[in-house]
Amino acid sequence: YFEVFVWPTTAWFISAMLIFYAGLYPAIRLDNRAVYLWSLAALGGCYAYAYVTQVDLMRYSIEGDTRFKWIFYFGLMLVGGFLAARDSVFGGRHARNPWIAIGLLCAYYGFAYLLSKGHFTAYQFVMHLITVPLVISIFGLSKSDWLKRNVGRSRIATGAVFLVAGVTLEIYLLQFYVYSHPAITSLPFPANILAFCVVLVLLAWVVATGASRVRTLLPRPPSPIDTKRNDGP
Repeated sequence: YFEVFVWPTTAWFISAMLIFYAGLYPAIRLDNRAVYLWSLAALGGCYAYAYVTQVDLMRYSIEGDTRFKWIFYFGLMLVGGFLAARDSVFGGRHARNPWIAIGLLCAYYGFAYLLSKGHFTAYQFVMHLITVPLVISIFGLSKSDWLKRNVGRSRIATGAVFLVAGVTLEIYLLQFYVYSHPAITSLPFPANILAFCVVLVLLAWVVATGASRVRTLLPRPPSPIDTKRNDGP
């Protein structure tokens, strides 16, 4: 019960996030550029030291069953907090060109392919190095006028985006059970990918809709404002 409800160590990223949020909260509260930059510099130093002394460079291991990746992902969460606090810098005319994101995405998967073949494992840190500008470019693209012009005006596109965005938690909860099901794994590529996406989003929508219906049947807890009114001055 402790491992499931208090400290879910069976899922490494949940265990990591419990610690990450404790570190991210003061950074967000302070909202100080220097705090972010010095924190990222310290993490960069820890990353470099651990990479040289702890990482198995004979194989692709930076995403393995070690806590080394915690350093990188905490740094990436800090970058996300920094961007969220200053998102206007990446909007409008300052938005990134979509081809930058596409190029970085191709570089990411291209290098991942080389690593999967056992090449350049001594330089596997490049995967993380590419991830940072890739995340920043996607963030800038998501707030760009280009996206508004080409996607935001389409009801189908915006409907699809809002659908997936509204059931992300349900998608996370169901994805393993869907992609590991024999009905999906027995299909040839790329039919298995298409079936996986369609079935997953559909089931996620069903679960989210059912949860919403159940929520409406439950008594609504009093808000702090209502409680204060009832208590009087």
